[in-house]
This record gives sequence, structure tokens and C-alpha cells, in this order.
Amino acid sequence: MERHFTSGPLEDDLLFLSGNHIADYVFQQPKDVPKGGFLRVRRGDEKLWGYIHRNPITENVLHYIRMAGFAGVLECDNRRIDNALISALVERWRPETHTFHMPFGEVTVTLQDVEVLCGLRVYGNAVCDIDHHWNVEEIQESFFSLTGIRLENGTGISGQKINMPFILKCLMEVQFPENPSELQCLQRARTIIILLIGGQLFPENSSNWVCVKYLNHLQDLAACGELSWGSAVLSCLYRSLCKATNINTNEIAGEVFLLQLWAWERFPSTAPKQLRQTDWNKPLASRWQGPLTFLEASSHVLSAYRSEFNSYSEFQFMWKPYDDDLHILPQICRNGEQCWRSETYLICWEIVEPHIPSRVLRQFGMFQPIPMNTLLNVDEHKNLHNISRAGGRSGEMLVVMALIGISLIPPPTHC
Repeated sequence: MERHFTSGPLEDDLLFLSGNHIADYVFQQPKDVPKGGFLRVRRGDEKLWGYIHRNPITENVLHYIRMAGFAGVLECDNRRIDNALISALVERWRPETHTFHMPFGEVTVTLQDVEVLCGLRVYGNAVCDIDHHWNVEEIQESFFSLTGIRLENGTGISGQKINMPFILKCLMEVQFPENPSELQCLQRARTIIILLIGGQLFPENSSNWVCVKYLNHLQDLAACGELSWGSAVLSCLYRSLCKATNINTNEIAGEVFLLQLWAWERFPSTAPKQLRQTDWNKPLASRWQGPLTFLEASSHVLSAYRSEFNSYSEFQFMWKPYDDDLHILPQICRNGEQCWRSETYLICWEIVEPHIPSRVLRQFGMFQPIPMNTLLNVDEHKNLHNISRAGGRSGEMLVVMALIGISLIPPPTHC
């Protein structure tokens, strides 16, 4: 009797977005996969990190960055992105469940990973505000008052976006004084934060530009530090992964550095070996700073990662990689522990994505029953991903639009 095997599920009531998913082509029509499935990673922070390494941030500036909630990101530093590893993970990502589908079950990046690895706050008010269309004069005036940098129309501004290379050029040209005033420290901190936001945490496809909407959050850095930046970063990462699964997409944005760190922690065979001791006064991701050796790990070879993931077992995957270290990590890596398993919607302005840790309970040391069906049906999923800021809608209105019609009423965003 002739048998026919497919790479996908027999029933599509859960994984209803098959057809344009990259995995369908990788396993069934590999010759039709553009560039062999190798994705370009969009990011705009390389030159910023080079500048920071040559000009270490002084404590009087770091004080304000810490107040705003971004000191952990700086302490984690930066590494070269392994595009092959990211591409292989995208092939395993399912937009319907927000999980990676492995041979042994589902796994994903959760709020726990964001806080433990990067020290970003995962509880508090959502990163969202009243939005309006800024004219050139308003952008120039606001940015100058925040950073002391005067933007040029056409060079530093394009529509509702600000050019990050122009900002960095201005930052490099100004000699920071040995005894700066409080205002100078505050302005320098804001400049570095906006470059981190646009270059690493929320990079878009146009990786040299950052949206002016984030300026709203930098007026009061103490209030900025009360926002749930960790959940916003995870929301944008989820959205980027969902978009990247489309066969017609050849690039990925979002905080892919976090995704790479997560993979190194969870899939030991993909991780390099560290050649220096961990600094337990910093977020856990900082242990990947400094010299590393890849002699015993796959690196930058997509076919090797595909082969590894195809044969990975539940005994190889690190379900609870943080348990032995959690108690000695700084408090910023543990403050939101009560929120790590919350079933909620992650919000970053117009981006709203479900957080469903009940599908990966083994990552929290719990028994995993058969998960409930996905939160969204196919129409709700498409509507959620089609919402944009076009037309001058406010951030609050966009969130309301995103949640209307969704089958599950979300719990409060506060823990």
C-alpha cells in the first residue's frame, strides 16, 4: 500500500497559517526557498557599541540610564549575530502559538527569559501613549530639548523618523566634559537610550531610523523606568518572528540578540564556551561577554542547525537553565518573578501579541498537559497583524482596536 508522508500536521485547526510558512518549503520544496532560507538580520547598533567600547559611559550618565531601566542592556554588551541560528529558529516558529515547535514539544522565549537575561522590567504600565503626527519643527524642538542635538531636516529627519547615524555622528563630535553639568549628563543618557531603542531593542526594517514615538517616554526618566520595557521588547520580537516565517520574507528585525542569547542558554550544543568568570552583579546575559570559543559548537551554518534541531530530544534541551544562578543575580533580574507565567497580551504601541506560557510549563518546572487551543482564530490573527499607526491614530486607540473581537479578554497588564 502506498503511503504519503507530510512535514505538517494532519489537521490544521491549530496551525492554520500553513501554506506560506517557510518550513513548508524547507521540508517539501527546498529548491524554492529564497537564498536557502538564510535571513538577513536588521539592526543598527554596531557603530554605537563600537563608540561605547572606545568611550565608556561615565557613572554620572549611567545613573540616568539606570533610572530609565536600560542599564542591564548596557551591561550585557553586544555580540555578533549568528544569522544561521536565527534563520533555523524562525523555521521552527509558529505564529499561531508563539512557540518553537521542536521534535520533543513546544518551547519559547518568555518574560522570564527577558528579565533574567537582560534585566529589563517586565511589569508596570505598557509602552504606549497618546500619539499625534509631529511636524518637523516639533521634532527638532523636542529632540533638542531632550538631547541637546539639533536635527537637520532631510538629513536627520524623514517623516516620523530620526536618523540614528546622524545622532551618533553628533554624539561623537562633541567632547564630553570631565565635569559635566546635570543637564549634560541627562541629555547624553537620553541620546544613548534612543540609540539603544532604535538600534537594538526595537529595530525596524529601516535599521538606520528610529520612530519619534519613543521621545514621549524620555521626558521623565523616572517615569520611563516604571514602564514594562521587557514585555514591549518581547512583543516586538514575537511580531518579527511571525513576519519572518513568511516565505516571501528575507529579513528579520526585532531584538534578535535576545533570541540568540535564549538559544545559547536553552540549546547547549549551539552555545560557545565562556573563557572567563561570570560577573554576578550584572544580568545573566553578561556572561557571554568577552572571549568565547566555538570549537565544540555549530556556528553560522544553517544546514548544521537544521540537522541538530531535527534530532534534539527533551533530555538535551535546558528546561530550567537559570535555577542554580537565580538567587545570586541582581534584583533587576528577579523583580517581576510573579509575572513570568502570566497569560496576557504584550503591548508596544500598535503591536499587541499574546504571551502564552501555559504551552511551555516545563520551562517553569511544571507538568505540561495538552495545551488549550490557540487564543486567536485566523481572522483575528490577521486583523491583529494588520493594525498600523497610519492615519494618525493614537497608541491607546490602536491597542483598543487590537483587542476588540479577540476571543479571550486579557487580564490586567499589572501584576
